[in-house]
Amino acid sequence: MLARVLLARGRAADAVRESAAAAELVEAGAEDGETLIRLTLVEALLGAGTWTRQGAPSRSRAIRLLARAARIRDAGYRESFLQRVPESAETLRLAGALLDS
Repeated sequence: MLARVLLARGRAADAVRESAAAAELVEAGAEDGETLIRLTLVEALLGAGTWTRQGAPSRSRAIRLLARAARIRDAGYRESFLQRVPESAETLRLAGALLDS
């Protein structure tokens, strides 16, 4: 949440630092807030102008999001997770837009 506040205040470089630290926790196995953390990192990298296609974290994050969704057996719940959870929908939108650029 700190990274999102920093980003909203125009402090993208600080937001990159905070969201990268949170992403490391996710990589270590933490699951709470995973989708929001990954989305915030991409947004912070974009805001700081440090996102590059070669180092794009968005594709792998979108793939992980889809893998999480695949574990949801009910198709309606799965679709809801991907389309109605704002962080999920935005992650997929960003991944598609950035990879197409």
